[in-house]
Amino acid sequence: MEFTLRGNRVEVLRSVTDAETGEAKLERAGVLRADTLRLNEALRAKCTADELAEIQGWIKRNKAKAALRGEYAAVTLAEQMALAGRWLAEAEPAAVSLLREEVKAAWRVLRKSLDAAEKRATRRNRKKKGQGLGG
Repeated sequence: MEFTLRGNRVEVLRSVTDAETGEAKLERAGVLRADTLRLNEALRAKCTADELAEIQGWIKRNKAKAALRGEYAAVTLAEQMALAGRWLAEAEPAAVSLLREEVKAAWRVLRKSLDAAEKRATRRNRKKKGQGLGG
């Protein structure tokens, strides 16, 4: 099986032998949504058990890689922010203005995630101390 990212979808291709020429060619078995990487019923219906196992293995590996990329981004974020700050301090105003809104939007998402993580940690600490959620 081969997997090709095309925009917001992953094409799942299988190698088949052309009956007339005897040559191998790729045939599209189906597609996966790139954002969820979940097997859909249409793809399940078209694949053998071995093919499904291969697809599920690919999905598992790619989800693990995405998790690692996220973890790496998080643990290097402070360093990246410091580097970006130094660059922005000396960059041309036109270059900075192109990035400003994108960075602000990303910062809002990051702050929301950090706040949510802090609330979860606070709840867990209260539960561990026997205080519960009610205080």
